[in-house]
Amino acid sequence: MQRIFLTAAALLVMNGCGNECSFRKQCNGNVLETCGEGPDQVVNRKVHDTPCEAPNEICVEPTEGEAYCARAPQASCDDTFEESCDGNVRLTCRPKLIQPADAPRFVVAVDCADSAKTCVDDGMTTRCQ
Repeated sequence: MQRIFLTAAALLVMNGCGNECSFRKQCNGNVLETCGEGPDQVVNRKVHDTPCEAPNEICVEPTEGEAYCARAPQASCDDTFEESCDGNVRLTCRPKLIQPADAPRFVVAVDCADSAKTCVDDGMTTRCQ
């Protein structure tokens, strides 16, 4: 029994545990690639592709291993960015990363209609309601 276990473990190590990727998130053009979504993040990781589509049409990589879809044209933002509504689309600045603290942030859009809501701007903040 021990020999079977050791053989299985050796096979997993030799073939990379069945993983087809070793990154966390990255851009491939305007496609967001995520490695290992789901409950098992150690073995048999697969690449999950998410095309960046309206209202977030471009893929951005603020740091190595971190990527997301952002609003086009690509616009950086910071804590002074004023949220707004563009019709029924809420425009906001992506939350700050913990590490590195100086990583660039980009404007992202949330289409409130996707959740059967409308974008509301009360002058201080915006929300889908």
